[in-house]
Amino acid sequence: MGKFGDLTLSLGESGINFIDFFFNTDLKRILTGSFLILVGTLVIIYLAIPVLRPSVAEMKKVTWPTAKVLAIDTARVFGFLLFLMLMFTLYGLALDPLFKWLLSL
Repeated sequence: MGKFGDLTLSLGESGINFIDFFFNTDLKRILTGSFLILVGTLVIIYLAIPVLRPSVAEMKKVTWPTAKVLAIDTARVFGFLLFLMLMFTLYGLALDPLFKWLLSL
């Protein structure tokens, strides 16, 4: 097979023996793909460390809310969402006859 794995059925071999070696059997394609995924994952982790290290230090400085404050804030958010749901439902019920009348013109 070629450098494109399963695509070599339609594209043919690459003509480069070094590349064909890694893709000429299913096992070699699986091992090569797994190796490339592993290397990519390690590169992403390596590049994320300089970003995450200061973030961890900043997160240690955060004053976290108590369970009581968190529960109150959560209840306020859900209450506001229920209010919005009720308002949009009422707007829909109130304006539905108007829209039906406009569409019938």
